[in-house]
Amino acid sequence: MGRQQFLTVSGGAVVANGLGVIGQHEAIWAAVDASPSSLMSGSDLAGWETALGDGVYTATGQAPVDIADIATTHSGTHSTLHANVVRRGVMAHNITHKRHVDATAFDTVHVAQYAFRLPYMPAAGAWPDNAQTAEGGLFVWDGPNTQLDYGLAFQWVLNPWMPTSGSIRCWTGTRWTNTGFLAVDTNWHTVSMTYDPRHSTAALSIDGVAVPAALATTTKVGFGSEVAARLHTEVISLWPGSNHVAPSHRLEIRDWTWARYLYLADI
Repeated sequence: MGRQQFLTVSGGAVVANGLGVIGQHEAIWAAVDASPSSLMSGSDLAGWETALGDGVYTATGQAPVDIADIATTHSGTHSTLHANVVRRGVMAHNITHKRHVDATAFDTVHVAQYAFRLPYMPAAGAWPDNAQTAEGGLFVWDGPNTQLDYGLAFQWVLNPWMPTSGSIRCWTGTRWTNTGFLAVDTNWHTVSMTYDPRHSTAALSIDGVAVPAALATTTKVGFGSEVAARLHTEVISLWPGSNHVAPSHRLEIRDWTWARYLYLADI
């Protein structure tokens, strides 16, 4: 997909560099060291955790959604997130994430990137695969103090029956809001996410094009008392309505990086 096929609907001037797209906050990079203090990367998601998310629904007569309804497989060159793996009458939510417990996580700028691709084309009535959404996020949980989750997340709407199919949404902390559009296809796309705790700034780009993003502050239940940063990849399978069977959903992920940059004032 070419750059001109991606449309943003709001936002101001942007500046792009090898670290991501910062939007109207160019001064961030003048305040941090040019070299990352830490860098994690991989060609697939081996070693990441897979958990059941809250974007679930169960049709009448179906057993509740559980961990057996999702899976993440690794090939070495990429990983595949699966949701509703046995095609029951449910909507299942796969969150595959890398979690890093670190008391200093709020003392660095976080920049994460990965490539994602649909290995099939969603379509009305398609079987055995169809889709609701693909999602991703970058967060730091403040367990010792505020017990809030800080960061950003995006959602790509894929349900072919929805008039908003192809919309890119950002998470505000309480709801999703439309901020752009990416035509649904099977090409590889690259997302970059930046979270700067001290300047309370979040930035998002897809295929090098800035997408307006909110710095979300989210209340969570059941999280721990530690400080922990997380990089997320997610899929939600198609809403089944009253059907006792529903398609599965797959998304491929490859070539992820997660860098952290020290503030110059701390060096």
